[in-house]
Amino acid sequence: MEGLHFQQWIPEGSTGVAILLIHGAGEHSGRYEHVINWFLARNIAVFAGDLPGFGQSPGTRGHIDRFSDYTDCVRNWLTETKNTVGDTSVFLFGHSMGGLVTVRFLQEPDAGNLPIKGVVLSSPCLRLKMQVPQWKRNLAGVLGRLTPRLRMPNGIAAADVSRSLDVVKKYSEDPYNESRVSIRWFEELQVAMQQAMLQASRIQQPLLLLQAGADRIVDPEAAIPFVEKAGSRDKKLKIYPGLYHELVNEPEKEEVLTDILEWINKRK
Repeated sequence: MEGLHFQQWIPEGSTGVAILLIHGAGEHSGRYEHVINWFLARNIAVFAGDLPGFGQSPGTRGHIDRFSDYTDCVRNWLTETKNTVGDTSVFLFGHSMGGLVTVRFLQEPDAGNLPIKGVVLSSPCLRLKMQVPQWKRNLAGVLGRLTPRLRMPNGIAAADVSRSLDVVKKYSEDPYNESRVSIRWFEELQVAMQQAMLQASRIQQPLLLLQAGADRIVDPEAAIPFVEKAGSRDKKLKIYPGLYHELVNEPEKEEVLTDILEWINKRK
């Protein structure tokens, strides 16, 4: 899709590392300003954009025709990032649905040839915490054939993203956040989660999966078998007990960001 919102931040004294950041469902890259500034202060370049239908990017709000619309987007962003930074080591950082998008991108046939040094997943959306009743799934199937663009609430409560009251307030008031998703989007998400788990062995890149232990949005338990089955020789899972979904927006965010930085520095 043309005209997607995509930005880059390159410090004057680069350490030879760049991060391509992929945001989660309903949100946008602008919510990561503090994360971007944190890495910039440590001379790490950051690239980030808004996925189709979210934030400042074009597209029907909260809708996709196929999940590969997202992975195609990441492919284009990675190409642009690599063309900009040259020999600099590129790491992917995907949060929540952005983590799922990252996983599905790395499970594509040519993923082994991608110019990526490593992958960091933050509370990736591998399985939803809130179970959807079968009757709702059946209804979604019917509506998906009749009105695939019909939008419904995405079920994400602001109070569930972080224990920080300031973060919750800003999330609720953010004009770029999108609280509704289409029936087709929901169907595509379901299939993507299933395939991500089934094809975990296709992941070959060094992998760091950070999971919120008290996650109310995605199921923390799904992270364990995913990492166990991942094909990466170099892989690590860290669970933060008591933390909510958005690890980089929790009161302990400094610890989380430091963990990411230390892991990246050993693999750049």
